[in-house]
Amino acid sequence: MFRLRNWYLKNVDNFMMGFGACYGNPRFQEGYFIHTSPVLNIEMGERSLKIFTESGSCYAAAFEDADGHVLECTQRVLQSMGIQFDVEKCKMLKRRRTEAVKRYVSEAVYPDELYVKMAGGRDVKEAFFKKEDGSVVKIAVVRHESSFSNGSILVTDWENGLCDWRIFPLGDIVRPYHWSDGLYSVSIENIGDDFVFKGSGRDILCKHGTITRITGKEYVGEGLLSPDAVNGKSLLW
Repeated sequence: MFRLRNWYLKNVDNFMMGFGACYGNPRFQEGYFIHTSPVLNIEMGERSLKIFTESGSCYAAAFEDADGHVLECTQRVLQSMGIQFDVEKCKMLKRRRTEAVKRYVSEAVYPDELYVKMAGGRDVKEAFFKKEDGSVVKIAVVRHESSFSNGSILVTDWENGLCDWRIFPLGDIVRPYHWSDGLYSVSIENIGDDFVFKGSGRDILCKHGTITRITGKEYVGEGLLSPDAVNGKSLLW
């Protein structure tokens, strides 16, 4: 059985399909975003569901891993099959998981440090920042698509300017291109395939199933002179 994270269900051309980051399937790199073949059946459990597809695959999808932005879409698709999906229960489980991660980050990382969970060198799944007073806040993760490259990922506190960490996710390699002033270090928990973080002076291996702490001295750059950058060189901060 394979696993989907950050998943949702959607009707495409009159077929139901599952979407999400895939784990445990040897056909794909860990964390690779896929859509399934048409869904034939859904088995609903207490805290997860199983998705059976036309290709013969079975995917486990935990409620706490559901994509929170499209829960209502998933609910409508399941209701069309006569399956009840408790959106409020799903939100509650996601909140509990977020609070558990915050407690972990509070104990495991340094002040002024960013914690990111990455699916190999392809994607940032979530991010949290530990402030000087020990409190932990969730940080937005935004992917910028580009017709000229694989795009970039921005891990940025747009509201309070706590941190701004930007990378090019190239699969086997991750290249940083912005590291905001005051961001002491980044702890990367890699739940995907091994990848190399390209520091300014050396390559840093981020192995599957490990946490790698990378300090700000590993990135030596000019920063961004940009109206949206959280940085001493920013036009707005």
